[in-house]
Amino acid sequence: MSNESTPAAEGSLFSIHWEDPADDAEREYRSLSVPALLALACGLLTPLVFLSLWFLFLGILGILLSLVAILAVRRSEGMSTGGWMAQLGLSVSILSLVGVGVFWPYYQYTVRCEADRFFRTWFAALEKGDIPVAFSLQSPFWERRPDPKAAETWWNTLPDEKYRHRAVHEYVENKLIRTLIDLGDKADVSYYKTDAVRTIDGKDTVAIIYAVTCPVEGKDKGAGEETGTETGRETFFVRMQGKRQAKAKEKHVVGWNLEQIPNGALRDIPR
Repeated sequence: MSNESTPAAEGSLFSIHWEDPADDAEREYRSLSVPALLALACGLLTPLVFLSLWFLFLGILGILLSLVAILAVRRSEGMSTGGWMAQLGLSVSILSLVGVGVFWPYYQYTVRCEADRFFRTWFAALEKGDIPVAFSLQSPFWERRPDPKAAETWWNTLPDEKYRHRAVHEYVENKLIRTLIDLGDKADVSYYKTDAVRTIDGKDTVAIIYAVTCPVEGKDKGAGEETGTETGRETFFVRMQGKRQAKAKEKHVVGWNLEQIPNGALRDIPR
């Protein structure tokens, strides 16, 4: 009788237990990091911040979740995966926030420049005494289009002839408007500062303060001096506010209209 041990028969329970591939798959299984998945979702949604700053929280949340996920995956000792998701979410979130940090200031600067040109059109109309043009700048741009029916359409929006004349007379009775008309080209209008730039529901609202410098006559000269009056220059400040919007059926075309006409100069010098 041979002393050699009999090898285990193929297909025995013993051999099946140690050679089952299911055990290897179980040992190789790694759980997916939930923070990494959430970080990727937030990162992919962060570009919405270019549409509205309300989505800014997505970028901040995406960065925080990405850092938590990366740290958790490294500390799991190979038991969890998803590090690439966290890194991708972190990259998209950072790039989106940096991009919007450049885009929105540039957009506001562009809108402010447009508003400045529009407001100066109003000042120029009053300088020339062109009251109808200055008055019409209060209406939406689609009512001021340079076609044969534009003026008629705008005029007919007023209820009746009596109201038309009353509206224009009330407009001219505005203290600031009368002052600017009387000054004419003697008034020197210059940009002072931007008071507000807001974008809500696709409509831009801009308020700009202008410094208007004009000559004023001083008091009579004293004895021993040449007769007459001293002429100096005086500056007062005007706050203009306008809105940039699109017509409901023509979203690709936008224009400006005055939103508020001040009735006088600012009481205090703006800081």
